[in-house]
Amino acid sequence: MAYPLRASLDATSVYATNYVAERPGLRKLNHNEAPTDLPAEIKEEMLRRVGEASWHRYPDPFHDELRAALSDYTGRAGDGILITNGGNDAIFRLLLAMDPGRPVVSCPPCYYLYDRVSRVLGLEMRHAPLDARGFEVDWDAVRAAADPPGVVLLTSPNNPTGQRVNRTELGRFLADTDALVLADEAYFEFAGETVLDLLDSHDNLLVLRTLSKAWGVAGLRLGYLLGAAGLIAEINKVTVPYAVDALTQALGVAVMARPGLMVTRVQQVRAERERLRSQIEQIDGLTPLPSDSNFFLVRVDAALPSPAEIVGALKARDVVLRDVSGLTHLQDCFRITVGDAADSDAIVEGLRSL
Repeated sequence: MAYPLRASLDATSVYATNYVAERPGLRKLNHNEAPTDLPAEIKEEMLRRVGEASWHRYPDPFHDELRAALSDYTGRAGDGILITNGGNDAIFRLLLAMDPGRPVVSCPPCYYLYDRVSRVLGLEMRHAPLDARGFEVDWDAVRAAADPPGVVLLTSPNNPTGQRVNRTELGRFLADTDALVLADEAYFEFAGETVLDLLDSHDNLLVLRTLSKAWGVAGLRLGYLLGAAGLIAEINKVTVPYAVDALTQALGVAVMARPGLMVTRVQQVRAERERLRSQIEQIDGLTPLPSDSNFFLVRVDAALPSPAEIVGALKARDVVLRDVSGLTHLQDCFRITVGDAADSDAIVEGLRSL
């Protein structure tokens, strides 16, 4: 039977994202997740809040308590915050709200969901690749691609390369374009730098955040968009009613009440990232690249096994990394998510064995 569905689905596979089920002894270092779970006392507080919620009632569609917590954290007014089911949902809502006659511009290598959602929605996707040497944004290429003005998707720090967007160049671009610009700051806490203040002077900027990375609750599925109140209100029109359930809202409030846990986690990840990079630097033929996030790329010399072979060999040792060699400019690279010290030791031991 021929179903009356979008033709764009014919070229789209089911979202799988290289998922590997967790089990004892497995070191999952391919999804940029936090290395440790929340402390037991925080989980108990979260469960208490969930128990107090009215499960037979629809959740607060305005997310008042959670928006207040996010307003305190970001310093932005609540009417400029749109709460979503993780960062992916924020990307989907933005692109769903776009004029289908306008282009979507991304800068590969970048988060692959940008292309995926654009393709499913039948939007025109244009690429302005990053510089091959330093992974910097090619602003001239972005300007050319964003004509006519649509939406430009930038990530800072960028996934998978780990570099931040140049704030000065971004400000100049925002002043010169009528395009919307999404600054995806899923990993900004690890970088210690945000472009959030540019919202004060540029109402064509949106900033995406998530609790999945530095806050350590990827299983919660909670993200948010920040922008001008009028723009946020327009994007909110495509939101499915009661999209963020009462339990997630309650859990999010409990997590946001303890920012110290996030700060400690970020400090630990940064320190472990540099320790691991320094050890890999001592292995002939491997070059770990600098990063401002909780992951980094490793470049592989041509004389060594390929990135795919290296990732496969470590997976056989229950150490799961990400092969990114199929992406633009990264044919000789694989990516490591920073875990704890034991994870790092297992990675180094596995790489040395090869």
